[in-house]
Amino acid sequence: MKLIVKDLTGQTRLWFGEKGIELRTRILAEVKKEKETKLLRVDLQGIEVTDTSYAREAFVNLVGLIGTEVERPQILFANVKQHVKENMHLSFKEHKKFTLITDEDGEWNLIGKFSEQLSETVKVLVQMKEARATEIKKKLKEEVELSALNNRLANLHEMCVVHRSAGAHDSGGIEYTYTLQL
Repeated sequence: MKLIVKDLTGQTRLWFGEKGIELRTRILAEVKKEKETKLLRVDLQGIEVTDTSYAREAFVNLVGLIGTEVERPQILFANVKQHVKENMHLSFKEHKKFTLITDEDGEWNLIGKFSEQLSETVKVLVQMKEARATEIKKKLKEEVELSALNNRLANLHEMCVVHRSAGAHDSGGIEYTYTLQL
């Protein structure tokens, strides 16, 4: 599902927390209406500037609210200009959250408060697009215990950076497949 912020707001400059709440409410209504569980692409093409209060209410709190759902989509903020990126980064960092963005050239970045290990895990998933934890473990440059990797992947899922689907493991338990789309 792709939502174009400029079309939703009619604005190129996003100011004030109250207006951010309005956008977040509209986005959540669309996600609920469409029953989106795979990918929510929030396209910021044409957005010139935002302030941190708008970013907090519209984007940080959007991730926080969707991140509490059992079935949650990956959220990707696309076409983010540099100034918008800077204020989004500050807002996510201040609230101890992070998210995945792409700039206007399609280059991806994590912004907010995250570890280098999370960034390395995302880098592998960007290359693989879809994988189970055991497959990701083989591709990581560092040695990591499977339990630690599963914690990272759970963190990425909680922040809506990846989509997770459950499947059966040979042992009879649940094995998750993680998907990351740009």
